[in-house]
Amino acid sequence: MSSKKLADALKMSDEEIESIYKDLLKSTEEDKQVNCRACGYDTCEQMVAAIAIEMKTKEDCARYRKIQDMIVLFDGLQANLQIMVKNLETTVEAYAVISRILQEKAEN
Repeated sequence: MSSKKLADALKMSDEEIESIYKDLLKSTEEDKQVNCRACGYDTCEQMVAAIAIEMKTKEDCARYRKIQDMIVLFDGLQANLQIMVKNLETTVEAYAVISRILQEKAEN
């Protein structure tokens, strides 16, 4: 069933249906037809209908949860990378100071 037919059946606008797909992080036609059945429905379209009538939430979508988990992981990695960069900058600064001191001592 197309988004248009689904919208008609649910008495919702195409934009409202597309908004649910967007909330599920499904932007392409391929995304909208994953149909993994992890949510308990045969199709993503049925899941969208269930969300529309508040029988399910986006968190019931396995693909959505997986993407959210990946975002959390990425954010954690990014934070760790920022800490590593700061530590490297501090190490480089300390090396520069030590090098300058050693050079001054060698010149004296």
